[in-house]
Amino acid sequence: MLLSEVATMKYVALSILASIIGFVSYVAWAYPHLVEAQSHRSLIYFAPEHDDSVDKFVKQASFHECLLKARNTFVLVVTDAERSESMHYHSYDWTELRNKYQVGPDQTALILVSDDGQEAQRWDNTIWSEVFQMLDNSTNNIDAQNRRLKRCSA
Repeated sequence: MLLSEVATMKYVALSILASIIGFVSYVAWAYPHLVEAQSHRSLIYFAPEHDDSVDKFVKQASFHECLLKARNTFVLVVTDAERSESMHYHSYDWTELRNKYQVGPDQTALILVSDDGQEAQRWDNTIWSEVFQMLDNSTNNIDAQNRRLKRCSA
């Protein structure tokens, strides 16, 4: 009788474990960004503080959002949170990122980061036609990109 109770407890424990694994798997399918990062490129806009140039860049990036998504490109704006009252909601030390891409705290730069994390291009002034040309020239799967870009043409 003791042996059957142990077997029953093992069965119950395995059933609970299977349920948990099933639930985690369901959550992973429902929220794929929690599972594994998809290969993408990034546009990182570095600025010394949150000023009019940052607002202008954010507006332009929002305007081009569909085209950027179609090209699998994420946008990140990095400013010095200590000097910018509007950025206090997000406290993160961006020093390591600034050092990696060699951008000083008083510099403004837009950097295209390839899917392997390396700097692909750098601009002192944002010229969107050059940004999109660079993105298009570095795309591996042109057919898939063209299908995604058709959604942005409306």
